[in-house]
Amino acid sequence: MDNVKDICRVVPPTKERRQRTPIDDGALRLAAENPKANEHSCALLQLPVDILLLVVDELEPPHRLAFAHTCRALHNLHRPVPLLRDQHLEYLACVARSRPEQWVCEVCVTFHPAVTLDTPEQPQLMTCPHGWLKRRCLAYSLGDWPVDSRHLKIDHRHVQLALKYLRLGIHHEYVQKLLAPHRQDDFKTHLKTVQQRNVLKTRYSVHPKAAAGADGHLRYLTLSVWLYQRDHHSVSLEAMGNLWICPHLSFVSRFGSRSPIAPNDQFGAAIETALAQDDHSEMRGACDRCATDFSVQASPDRAELRVWQDLGPECSPRSLAWRTHLRESCTTYFCPQPRVWGSALHHEPGSVRALYDCAAEDLNT
Repeated sequence: MDNVKDICRVVPPTKERRQRTPIDDGALRLAAENPKANEHSCALLQLPVDILLLVVDELEPPHRLAFAHTCRALHNLHRPVPLLRDQHLEYLACVARSRPEQWVCEVCVTFHPAVTLDTPEQPQLMTCPHGWLKRRCLAYSLGDWPVDSRHLKIDHRHVQLALKYLRLGIHHEYVQKLLAPHRQDDFKTHLKTVQQRNVLKTRYSVHPKAAAGADGHLRYLTLSVWLYQRDHHSVSLEAMGNLWICPHLSFVSRFGSRSPIAPNDQFGAAIETALAQDDHSEMRGACDRCATDFSVQASPDRAELRVWQDLGPECSPRSLAWRTHLRESCTTYFCPQPRVWGSALHHEPGSVRALYDCAAEDLNT
């Protein structure tokens, strides 16, 4: 339904319309008999109740509940429907848009107060009563696992608070912390499950940025860069170790036979191809299951991996825009086909990189 005219065209003749309930008539009387309400009423409340009901019927249950809470007249039109857990989180996410000092916890399924000490650098300072470590275990036991424990720990609440504060134009200093770049020298080339020391000089950095998407809504983007340089060994896939850049793309070292990681996918293949080229040209690719673009430039002396990710707009912690960046429970290191399970959200290859490059700098300062 794009506008009122579209709604009116689909309204059936009067004799075929649904019979008004006492609740419907009560809503009309409330709007009509309250002169103060009429004085300041909006155009939506001037519509006949049966048209308003058509509008309500077009909404998903979480949005219907949020719509009903905007005023008393619309609340009287609401017919309560039990919400599933994910639906309730969607409803809370809608309400949280107008609550600057709170964030939605997917474990407690409620609001918690926001504190400026809670950042991706120090996520343990969040306000969930379960505490950071226990909360992560409880949250991921719902079906998700961290992608790679060595990554900067950007959580859903960091994404939502940053975008909300940018939209509202408040808490500028905290927004800068939530979008602050991160750098780590001597990044561990191997997961703890593979006991292997670094043989290359390494550096890992993350550069978050907010950008307006095609729909005009702000989105939280990141550019992650892994740099590998010759040290004890020349740069090779074996010396680079292993790394997951998203739940579906990774590369794996061939050091030892105990590595539990699945065989290399297109990301690992891109690194091997780049290392084999004499001109060291850039190799580009994208994940076909989440909003992730990547590029690879490599030589025996130096390899640089760049990964652009779109972590989504203001949304529920159970939305696809966020969930596709989490490793689902069946996508473990021991799964024979970890990249074909779980949720998927397709995007145009290269679009995340383009959006990041075009993002207005004034949004992030």
